[in-house]
Amino acid sequence: MSPSDEKQAQLLLDIALKEVEYLKNHDGLTGLHNLAAMFKTFANWHSAGQMYGVLYLDINHFNLIEQMYGHEISEQILVETAARLQANQPKHSLIARVGSDEFVVLLPLKEIEEAHAHANRLLASLQQKYYLKNNTCSITCCIGIGIYPNNGSALEHVVQKAASAVLKAKHDGLTIAYYQPAFHRSLCRKLAIDQALRVAIQNQKLEIFLQPKVRLHDQSVSGYEALLRWDDNTLGTVAPAEFVKVAEQMGLATEIDQYVLDAVFKFQARQQASGLTLSPIAVNITSSHFNSQTLPDFIFECAQKYAVPVNIIELELTEGTLMHRDKAVLQNMDTLRDAGIRIYIDDFGTGYSSFVYLRDLRVDGLKIDQSFVREMDSERGLGLVHAIISLAKASGLVTIAEGVETEKQSDRLVELGCNYGQGYFYGRPKAITNLI
Repeated sequence: MSPSDEKQAQLLLDIALKEVEYLKNHDGLTGLHNLAAMFKTFANWHSAGQMYGVLYLDINHFNLIEQMYGHEISEQILVETAARLQANQPKHSLIARVGSDEFVVLLPLKEIEEAHAHANRLLASLQQKYYLKNNTCSITCCIGIGIYPNNGSALEHVVQKAASAVLKAKHDGLTIAYYQPAFHRSLCRKLAIDQALRVAIQNQKLEIFLQPKVRLHDQSVSGYEALLRWDDNTLGTVAPAEFVKVAEQMGLATEIDQYVLDAVFKFQARQQASGLTLSPIAVNITSSHFNSQTLPDFIFECAQKYAVPVNIIELELTEGTLMHRDKAVLQNMDTLRDAGIRIYIDDFGTGYSSFVYLRDLRVDGLKIDQSFVREMDSERGLGLVHAIISLAKASGLVTIAEGVETEKQSDRLVELGCNYGQGYFYGRPKAITNLI
């Protein structure tokens, strides 16, 4: 290689190294700092005792914008967004791109209110139309605000808290929200449950209990309900109402349902192999799963896998699942009931009770929520339970009272014509593993 060639090669190498160094600290698309570079720069120049606002900005529905306009136009929107942020950049402030459609602005404050005022200025600028080639586009944003050092002694933690404030803004239908410790704790709790729940499902750490359901006229056992319980080594006992809600939000609902269904069919197979009479076991199905074709398919596969009748299970679903009467929900109900599986509306009266869906939907019965059963000592409470039972009878449906805890409640329900009861008065739930 000639000296001139070596010089040219060295020049190209130096350019490449500078490019690599630049990309270590900057976003390749917008030219803004990345988050690591922002932290490093802040550590070197921030003034002790100075208060800073951390504005975490998120473009709403950016994935839909990308689908509509394409990758090239969406990238131009991000570049223009960065330019508008820089055009409104106060002295001694920093801006970073921290995600596909997320930016952080760090600015010095004299008063906390200045952060809100600057967030409003940014929103006003970003809400102006974007003119890109032959397209015109408008965007909306949410901004979460954290205050350093008020919300944390480490900037990294304040950025995380500002990010949680964005979610708070979206949750409340706002464009700007300050960090709120209670909401942040709820997000951390949700994430902890999500992560631990995935491990619990994988390692089969969720416990299933069976609670008897009795015929009220003679208190003989007619079946059971499968109840899910979870004790985590770190989180302790987590209530089903909490972890099932998280499961639905985090996309784990189907896995939870399938976990219970498989265990129930397996239990029934062992009962059958022991020559015991099979009593139906009711399983609660999450609303998102009941809206999926995978539900009847999985149920039929389980019945075939364990060689037991498919109708040895019953299904319970909430009123919210039925509210909109989606086509997939109605089709699943028809498919499952045609196979002989009974379906009940759980916690009736606590959601969207309606004569219309009782008239039009193919269900077998209503479960009277325990909150109504507890109130039967009052005239008003007794009247409400009587009304539900009368409504069910008029619709050709059976009724099951939940949470029955006393003989007096049981007697009242018999007088009102309720068909079935469930609660501690008749029997406490027992672990399915102890019944096999």
